[in-house]
Amino acid sequence: MVTLLILSVKMYLLKKDGALFYLLANAVYFFFALFYILVSFGIFKHVGFLYYSISVGAIGQDIFLAIGLIHSIYLLRKRNEKNTELLHEYSKLSFIGQTIINISHQWKAPINNIYNSINHIEVAREFKDKDLDNIIDINFQKIKKTTSYLKDTALNQLDFYKDKNQKEMINIYQEILSMIQLIENEFTKKSIDIEFHCDVQLTMHLEKNYFLNVLMVLFENSFKIFEKRAIKNPKIILNIIKKEHHIEVTFQDNAQGVSEELIEKIFDKDYSQSDSSGIGLYLAKEIVSYKLHGEVTSINIKNGIQFTLNIPMTEAV
Repeated sequence: MVTLLILSVKMYLLKKDGALFYLLANAVYFFFALFYILVSFGIFKHVGFLYYSISVGAIGQDIFLAIGLIHSIYLLRKRNEKNTELLHEYSKLSFIGQTIINISHQWKAPINNIYNSINHIEVAREFKDKDLDNIIDINFQKIKKTTSYLKDTALNQLDFYKDKNQKEMINIYQEILSMIQLIENEFTKKSIDIEFHCDVQLTMHLEKNYFLNVLMVLFENSFKIFEKRAIKNPKIILNIIKKEHHIEVTFQDNAQGVSEELIEKIFDKDYSQSDSSGIGLYLAKEIVSYKLHGEVTSINIKNGIQFTLNIPMTEAV
């Protein structure tokens, strides 16, 4: 009893979470227990509630411990929400880095086209080509078209990473298609076949960026595993199905899956099948659970793995 009281005082002095309630709980119990001992040894006169003092002390201790527990749960919940926000920001930065790499590949050919068009005009002018005016017009059109492509690519990236986390009515098919187009170079470069099935009219009221970020995590996870395991004929299948009160998203790849004893651990914070930090799938589950109020599960399928997301529909057309 004395040891617990001393320990609670030390915790309070160290400003540990909930230490005040822990100190009050042990102090109350210590006071009534000490009172009982002193009366029992005749130091204090006998009083009527002597035999209830230990019980009163225990009840008081339980009350303060319960309050301390509720307070600790509240703090943990707040911290968890804050950590989820931080993880989301980390995710956005990670995605932006990957996207910059994708843009650099997407822009390589268009920039070369612009250079070639300018070079074509310069050569025609230097050799006083009879068709110079026509060559200039044709290449100017090519340059305008190419620069328009570069501008649209950049604007799409900026729009995708705008910090808009309010719910909005979106067309699921169009948003996912735009996201796939952003990383299209990855599919081409790594010869990855993708199947995307979704009702083109499906709309849903949700926080778009959170939803798309989760899908981006799944894509990047498959990209890394395909590369690490040197998968031949890599393939990803993405299906979106509207249910009565939610949408069901199934994401499959043929990257050979994971062992059955590890299938339950892939959403753990430090678990990773590649050389990455292992935070991606953990982050995806946190976003689905706390931001989209849904659930995500995983199972092994033939030659790969399947992730299933169930996202509740608050408003849909």
